[in-house]
Amino acid sequence: MSLEENMVISIEPGIYIPEIGGFRHSDTHLVTASGYEFLTHHPSDMDALTLMAVKPLRRLMGKVISFTLGLK
Repeated sequence: MSLEENMVISIEPGIYIPEIGGFRHSDTHLVTASGYEFLTHHPSDMDALTLMAVKPLRRLMGKVISFTLGLK
């Protein structure tokens, strides 16, 4: 199957770490004759997606990064 004009698709990359949690980011697009059009308009940069910068969240982020990289 190929994408055709006027189709709507959702792109949903995610990261999941067992026993810690995960995050999924969703973007919806309309396929147009010349490419695509974003239908969801929201920030996608890390600063905008971070809920708050408090020490517990920083520690969790450090654990997630360490786990992902295989560090201990």
